Amino acid sequence: MTTKTDIRRLLRRARNAVPDDVRAQAATRAVQFALRQHLLHRKRRAGFYIPAKSEFNCLPMIDRALQMGMTCYLPMVPPSRQKKLWFSKLGDGPHWALNRYGIPEYVRHNG
Repeated sequence: MTTKTDIRRLLRRARNAVPDDVRAQAATRAVQFALRQHLLHRKRRAGFYIPAKSEFNCLPMIDRALQMGMTCYLPMVPPSRQKKLWFSKLGDGPHWALNRYGIPEYVRHNG
């Protein structure tokens, strides 16, 4: 029986096999697709993530969304034992911290 862990391992191997130039082209094409499909609009909100390791690079999409005046949100890993995923509004100034998995998260500080 295939487990969730087996599937994740298989997908990670497949992602790792994608050449860097193909990754860069995919990121560029994703922005173009989003613009053609009107998925990016001024005054709209969107959730993104900061890619780790071989994950899809959505940083060009975030950059374009911010240039267009969109409000962007990034996920935050919830504290242990909580299952609800939180999102932090991406704002002015760098407020980054590593989560418990070593992945950078944008943490909005109050004040």
